[in-house]
Amino acid sequence: MPVLYGILFVISFYMIFIIFLRIRHPYWSKQPVYHSHKLLYKFYHPGLVKHLPSDKDRYVDLKDIEFCKINNNSNYDKISTFVCENYSKDEYSDFKPTSNYIKSYYEGTSDKSYVSFMKHNSLKYMSGEQVKEEEIIVGLLTTRPLILKLDSKYLNIELVDLLCVDPLYRKGYRVPKLIQTHKYHMEQETNKAGIYLFKNENHHSFNIIPLCKFECYSFDIFTWRTPIKLGQEEIIECNECTSDFVYETIMLSKIKNKVYFDLYTMNNLVKSGNIHLYCLKVNSKILGLYFFKNSQTMYNNEFVFECICSIRLTGIELFLKGFHNAVNLCCKKNKYRYLVIENTSNNNIIINKILSSKSYINKYYSSYYTYNYITKQLNPNDCMFLI
Repeated sequence: MPVLYGILFVISFYMIFIIFLRIRHPYWSKQPVYHSHKLLYKFYHPGLVKHLPSDKDRYVDLKDIEFCKINNNSNYDKISTFVCENYSKDEYSDFKPTSNYIKSYYEGTSDKSYVSFMKHNSLKYMSGEQVKEEEIIVGLLTTRPLILKLDSKYLNIELVDLLCVDPLYRKGYRVPKLIQTHKYHMEQETNKAGIYLFKNENHHSFNIIPLCKFECYSFDIFTWRTPIKLGQEEIIECNECTSDFVYETIMLSKIKNKVYFDLYTMNNLVKSGNIHLYCLKVNSKILGLYFFKNSQTMYNNEFVFECICSIRLTGIELFLKGFHNAVNLCCKKNKYRYLVIENTSNNNIIINKILSSKSYINKYYSSYYTYNYITKQLNPNDCMFLI
């Protein structure tokens, strides 16, 4: 009898917890994501959850949300202006992406990349007592195609790249409406359910288990010593003409799980200076690769760049020496001061070495989540996110 009461208590507690989640998170609790309370997912990962396009539900807003391809300068300008004005910021850091910065990520896939603008009719007071009604943008969401490699499996996915809502209009389920309406339009065009990837840098997990969670460390480069010079090896900065063979090295690397854009986009990003790609080599042999990203972010009024991944193809000491030289070259050329290193790929080797002698100025967690695809949580140092 006590065993029966114990079982009933556990079942009752579980049902109450599910009801609580449905009330607390009415949108996310019903989405095809890796919910931590789904006990089946502890033993079985089904992969693709939904195969058919989503039906129109109460979150689909066809009246106030405009969906279109992102492939014109007017859209890039509108996205840049809106994000610069409304993206979350604090007293120390500020994200200010230019129109050309955004364009370089979308130009190669502009026929498959989309943006949704959420509109609202607002009253504008003119001179005197005149009042004029005008349509303004209060939110936007963009997606672009990527490739996801999980061990030997390749998947075409969509990156939810920019999701931003005016702080004055963040209530009324506007974020779920943007997501669901954008997804509805995309799936009506393709006639199938898509797989989506999104990044979260805050603490709102909504009871969802991420595909990959990792630490990010911020450092002040001005406190670092001048690097020890290399011997017969050299560090070169790759350009759009030399990135082809580097792309092949990325694909053949031993890192098991990869999320990456196509070669044309990589060439665009290298050419525009949004990705700084440094190669440690001797003669024609590649010994290491270091990927730095222009974050378009200011911290304490100084420029920030990010080491988003690295690939080690040589001994640890030489790999670390190559990194130090690459950082020094990148910092001098582009006038950066602060460096963020994401603890993915082979970056753990770099982070452990730095922390043995230097303190970080900030540490935070980032996570990538899959939508409509359930798989096991990945070790960040078995992953490369070149996105």
